[in-house]
Amino acid sequence: MLQSGLGEFSAHWARIVPEVARTTRVCTYDRAGQGWSDDAPDPQNGMAAAADLHALLAQAGEDGPYVLVGHSIGGDHALAYAARHPEQVAGMVLLDATDPYRAAGTGTAHAGPPSAVAVLPRSFWSALPEPAAGEVEAFAASPRGWRNVRDEVATVPALLDEQRGAEASARAIDDVVRAVRTASPLPVD
Repeated sequence: MLQSGLGEFSAHWARIVPEVARTTRVCTYDRAGQGWSDDAPDPQNGMAAAADLHALLAQAGEDGPYVLVGHSIGGDHALAYAARHPEQVAGMVLLDATDPYRAAGTGTAHAGPPSAVAVLPRSFWSALPEPAAGEVEAFAASPRGWRNVRDEVATVPALLDEQRGAEASARAIDDVVRAVRTASPLPVD
């Protein structure tokens, strides 16, 4: 199960899905308001998004346990799913997942401001294969796309607060996290 980063959706995985699908079944997921998913009636925290994903998987007839892969803020959404449904998680891969402790008090999910998406060059999405490149470009340029990125940015503090408050779940999650990949150096205590 692939969880996209902030403002991203399933089309962003266009280079990865075919490679992974050679050896296993792959599902991508668009959180409410992102990509092909309907908008949520209210802003969603991680637990609400996890409940949506759980219901979606059940409705689709998908049986766990799953290996969750989360990129950026999608890593925190994957962790929220694991905290709520640990019996459904066989493993996790976190790709540059947002660190809820590093981001604490900053008001942002990552080092750059949320508005940094506005200056992404066309090559950001044109490097994807078609039809994914066109899908990402169309969504990124649409009023709905901008509104949903804005709305998702607004939910990040609550999501990160949930992750910082999930100490009991952290012990269970430690058993399923198999890989963490980060471009930034990890702090040394």
